[in-house]
Amino acid sequence: MTQSIRQSKLFAAEDYTVVYDSYINANFQAYDYATIRSTMVDYVQAKYPENYNDWVESSEFVALLDLIAQFGHNLAFRADLNTRNNFLSTAERQDAVFKLAEFVGYQPRRNVTAFGELKVVSVKTNETVLGSDGTTLSGKEIRYESTSNINNLDDFVTVMNAMFSGGNQFGTPRINTNIAGKKVEYYNLNTTTDQIKFAIQGTAAGSSSSFDVIGLDYDAQALSIIETIPNPTSAFTMIYKNDGKGVSSNASGFFCGFKQGTLQYKDFVIDSPISNLSLDVDIPNINNSDVWVQSIDTNGVVSQQWTKVDNVYGQNEIFNDIASGTNHIFAVKTRANNQISVMFTDENFGTIPKNIIRVWYRVSENVSYTLRPDDLSNKTININYSGADGNTYTMIIGLQLKSSVSNASSAESLDTIKTNAPRNYVTQDRMITADDYNNYLLNQSENILKIKSVNRTHSGHSRYAKLYDPTGTYSNLHLFGTDGVLSVATAKPTKVEHTDDIVVNSVFENYIKPAIQNHELLNLYYSDFKTSFEALRTAIITDLSPNDVIFTWQTNDKTTGYFNDYASVIQGVGSTQNHYLKYITVGALVKFTASDGVYWAKVSSIFANGRGIDDSVGQPSGLTVTGIGAVAFDIEIPSGATLDMIYPAFAKQFTTVEQTSILDALTSATQFQLKYHYEATPAYWEVLTTPVVDASSLAYLIDVTPTIVGSGAVHNSYDVTTRITRYEIATNQVEFTNLTSEYNINEFTKKRNRDIIELYDTTTAKFIKFYVWGYNIDSNGLYQSNKVIVALQDSSTDSRADNPDAYFDLVGLAESKSALRFEWTHIPAENEIVDPSLSNIIDIFTLTKEYDTSFKTWLLESRLSTSRPTPPTIDELNRQFNQSSVVDKKKAMSDTIIYRPVKYKVLFGAVAEPETRARFNVIKVPGVNFTDNDIKAKVIVAINNFFDISLWDFGETFYFTELAAYVHNELIGVISSFVIVPESSTSVFGSLFQITPLTDELFIPDATVIDIDIVTSITQANIKATR
Repeated sequence: MTQSIRQSKLFAAEDYTVVYDSYINANFQAYDYATIRSTMVDYVQAKYPENYNDWVESSEFVALLDLIAQFGHNLAFRADLNTRNNFLSTAERQDAVFKLAEFVGYQPRRNVTAFGELKVVSVKTNETVLGSDGTTLSGKEIRYESTSNINNLDDFVTVMNAMFSGGNQFGTPRINTNIAGKKVEYYNLNTTTDQIKFAIQGTAAGSSSSFDVIGLDYDAQALSIIETIPNPTSAFTMIYKNDGKGVSSNASGFFCGFKQGTLQYKDFVIDSPISNLSLDVDIPNINNSDVWVQSIDTNGVVSQQWTKVDNVYGQNEIFNDIASGTNHIFAVKTRANNQISVMFTDENFGTIPKNIIRVWYRVSENVSYTLRPDDLSNKTININYSGADGNTYTMIIGLQLKSSVSNASSAESLDTIKTNAPRNYVTQDRMITADDYNNYLLNQSENILKIKSVNRTHSGHSRYAKLYDPTGTYSNLHLFGTDGVLSVATAKPTKVEHTDDIVVNSVFENYIKPAIQNHELLNLYYSDFKTSFEALRTAIITDLSPNDVIFTWQTNDKTTGYFNDYASVIQGVGSTQNHYLKYITVGALVKFTASDGVYWAKVSSIFANGRGIDDSVGQPSGLTVTGIGAVAFDIEIPSGATLDMIYPAFAKQFTTVEQTSILDALTSATQFQLKYHYEATPAYWEVLTTPVVDASSLAYLIDVTPTIVGSGAVHNSYDVTTRITRYEIATNQVEFTNLTSEYNINEFTKKRNRDIIELYDTTTAKFIKFYVWGYNIDSNGLYQSNKVIVALQDSSTDSRADNPDAYFDLVGLAESKSALRFEWTHIPAENEIVDPSLSNIIDIFTLTKEYDTSFKTWLLESRLSTSRPTPPTIDELNRQFNQSSVVDKKKAMSDTIIYRPVKYKVLFGAVAEPETRARFNVIKVPGVNFTDNDIKAKVIVAINNFFDISLWDFGETFYFTELAAYVHNELIGVISSFVIVPESSTSVFGSLFQITPLTDELFIPDATVIDIDIVTSITQANIKATR
């Protein structure tokens, strides 16, 4: 919503919409009994004063007036009621709303059931089936994800094949497809008759509920997985998916479908066929998607499957776009309480139903909810199938929901229908304009709260050099500049995580363990410890002769080999040695100098202390029993390269002993620090229970401090502070947009990609590459599009830097280097979902009701960062919109739709980002009859009303002046001043006067009464006028 519209709604006393609403909501029952009677009395007294002057209440004339007044009152009420129900905006009766919606071609949406997939986690059959070791598998439960038995997977597939039909064994599927980048195969089971679905119990919306385990089929037009059409004689079908991540992946393995609700049917016997027949199914809460119609014989065998026609604007069971050869068609009409009527054609436009017609339908919960894995866990079904010998056997299948399902929604309310029907009529059942996209898509799911369509790119954008999408959202970008500045933060920053939790195991797992994985901590290790690493070598030279630290690499295959000293004697490595090579342990980084340049390599493995097996004369050979080198590196090192420097391994995992010490320290609820002893062999983490105050990073790397509430001694959280080194790149020639700071899998190489900046120094002719890690955020909490945070490159994706000295190689010991040439290579996160042959890319930014509800509940209750709700994925939004089968038919053929989930950006409160946390200073009007607490509560109400989501667009900038004007307007005569004060130590007054979110973010306030301060005056101190 634009700023002008928001201000009109917030500040205008009355506009044309208010006037119009006042008119249509006018009380047409003003002609009530008392008014009519009073009017008649006045009229008679004025016109016939002499004829009628007996106004005693018991007189017959007065009784006659009372009767007429009562009759007029009833007529006025009835006329008013009927008039209101003739207009969609004022109709109140459900049947009236439905009929008026139908008049403009709108079909009210019934409840949508939860639809997902259950992974087959175990199988057990009573058929005699031989396993890989020759023993019978009959009666044995075989689990799919088990790793204890080497033959487990083979035995699992063997049992599954016993249930699959003969020509449909694993590896030869009935249908082989690729959906959303995943391999999907369809297998028919050799099931007996009447096994359409299997009933199980689960939890939906917090209550016990019925679910159907269903067979799955492939919709070739929609390119999606759908439910198999109910048929007692058809085979049950399950699917096999493989995402390439192994058997333990939630998206790999065998799957059955499921839907919440109960599948039922009703048979209609039609002795005398008639045109335009309507069959009513008077069962409440029939869901919106699961209705099938069949012609059957007296034995229940299906003789004809009827085709459903969407009953929408310009299309119904009479007029439609179904192929002319398809005559058995029907439409479904929604009635009160989610009951339905099945509508058929006349004989001119289709086949008239006759004999026995069976209508299948599913009754489902009429609520919106999300299914979690725990809601459908450890379920079993029994499937009867025909074995190879023709006998009937039973397969017990264990099922488990692996991923949350959030596509269930309640039916449209009357208010929603009255809003959506006119919008749908305006679109004329197609999507061409921006309003079409916003209005039509908003009607496709009851779970959609707010939507915004943006035409990201259009026909005519350059497509040279892979620039399919010049904005970089969906296609690679290569941008160049000549003014790059590489710098290190001058003030040593720290990363502070506020745990919001006191459970020691949770704090350890969610905050301390991830802290040692932080790439900026690794930056600090390689930069601040660099001098100490050099000192390790210097100390050896001091204790021994210089020749004792000269070691050369000897290899045949370049990646494995051994070390010789200056006398060509093979030397051992690792903690058992007493020379410089003792720091060569697995994970250590080693710098070599060779004739063709410098090499940095990581130690991958060490055999027999690096000496290898003995040769024929009893001397170390430097080789393993297979003939390869006793020391292995992760890259090739030329033979004869000289060892230059060793950077001891940095442990990114805690040992069991270290973990126990940390948990003990957390339990004690006292401050402690973690120091890394790189110089020890092996290196280790030490818990300092007596914290030190030392500016040196060598003293400690991580500090954990309990935080105390009030004057008591009870802590309610911890502050985990990690020392870091931050590298930044800035430019005025390029804006960094749509950064990809996380790894993405390359479609062809299957390697992980991310944004890269390559720098070139014209004075030294050096090239250095860095990974882009994220945007730099200034003191006002604003993203700086011309400055990014970078990390050391790890091209092999093995969690070690290609060159830990990359910054120093380019910049030296200075704090920055300018005038660097650079190339930014951008890797989009969603480059596989755009068809480059299409011209227009439409971004659909979507805020769902489920995410909105769960996030607001989280703000009021949990507030733990570990349980912070996340918005739905792009795939989940695709399923909610039913993109391929419905939406794709309505859009222009030149358009590609990309669904973008919207997330909330919290402002002001404790869970907001540190740069956007704030307090509010309020001066109340002298003599006002409100307590301080009353005023604080009123201010919070005004702030929350200001940020009502109906008044804001995604990505719209916040201006404090606008908020201040609204709060003053709402509290006229109560407050005289309202000022925002930033809480961040790096911010000053005015820093939060303007905040701009990302395009997929929407503001939500977290201010409470404890964030409001009632002051008597505004001073430099209480508004942080200066740092």
